[in-house]
Amino acid sequence: MRNILCFAVFHLATILDTARGDPIPRAIQDLNAATFESRAAATVSAAEPVVTVASTGTYLRVNSVTYANGTSGLIGAYTDTTDSGSNRILRVVQSTDEGQSWDIIGSVAQGEVATSDIDNPFPLQIVPGGRIICAYRNHDIDATTGDYTYYRITLSYSDDWGVSWSYLAQVTERAATSVNNGVWEPFCRLANDGTTIQCYYSSESAADDQDSLMQYSTDGGETWSTEIAVSGQNVTSRDGMTGVAVVEDDTLICVFENTEDGPFSIRSVLSYDDGLTWDETTRSIVYDPSNTVSTAQAPAIINVGGTLVVSFITNEDTPTDTSGDADGGTVKVITSLNTNIVWADKTSISTGAHWPGLYSLGSSDFLVLYGSDTVGVASREYTV
Repeated sequence: MRNILCFAVFHLATILDTARGDPIPRAIQDLNAATFESRAAATVSAAEPVVTVASTGTYLRVNSVTYANGTSGLIGAYTDTTDSGSNRILRVVQSTDEGQSWDIIGSVAQGEVATSDIDNPFPLQIVPGGRIICAYRNHDIDATTGDYTYYRITLSYSDDWGVSWSYLAQVTERAATSVNNGVWEPFCRLANDGTTIQCYYSSESAADDQDSLMQYSTDGGETWSTEIAVSGQNVTSRDGMTGVAVVEDDTLICVFENTEDGPFSIRSVLSYDDGLTWDETTRSIVYDPSNTVSTAQAPAIINVGGTLVVSFITNEDTPTDTSGDADGGTVKVITSLNTNIVWADKTSISTGAHWPGLYSLGSSDFLVLYGSDTVGVASREYTV
């Protein structure tokens, strides 16, 4: 049996107040190590070898896509640079065999490294058999000073399944100020109504403070709502790099990195109305590194047949690393029961890794996506 760590765990459930019709969270309770081990959700094991998606690049994010003929596949986007290194480009890949092979089919956007910062692509098909959108950070930089001058979360679209792309809208934008006020790392999902697009992102308010926000669109991404608070509003912490998954029905869980207790670690909050509001009282520990100087960052979360899976990157296996940055460390995953959220079964995926993501293939299998020092952009199938 794998070693099961209990750095901090929590047990959540929802009950229904029949008089009000509103979901009320039960009190969050700590579990001791024995209970934690007995409630471990599932064991993760590799199902297929590592697949090279591309020889260079990082920050791969993947979603499902259906084509006009009714067949289905996967659409992905990742960050790369051109051969000269002068331009950063968001490349698009597709797979028709559940991630066992990939083809580069297009690019969403590109810009000069000296004057722009284009990164964090997140693709999502919003019309079955039709339109795909991709959200990404799209910032301007002063070529002389290297300072940011303008921040955007930009949305582009494709009507030919990812081959060609055009500008659609800005989800949010703002001029840079003398204090940190950037926006980063969009995550998009369709709400349970099947048409409302939700875009989650990180929003800085100071060098040591950042919140997770969400805006939604009911017209295919052309216009966007005002900001909805997700996490970080009542604490000084760099909350960011959000990932969202359905627990069941309208209950969602959002995971994010944070600095509430010092070095980066992973926390979560819950929504009981499909993301329209988020309950800060449910803010809970997902994962703390195994020592006080290491970090855990860049989380992602998926629901695989009722088991929640969280990935993150950590430098905890190198306790002499006090850089405060886990990039280039080890990708790990932990799992949990669905409605009773108890994190366990830590599994190491790859060392020398960068900015991991996840994609659920169905009831038992999922893909771990990451930049790799050895193979470039990597994907590997696992079973839970």
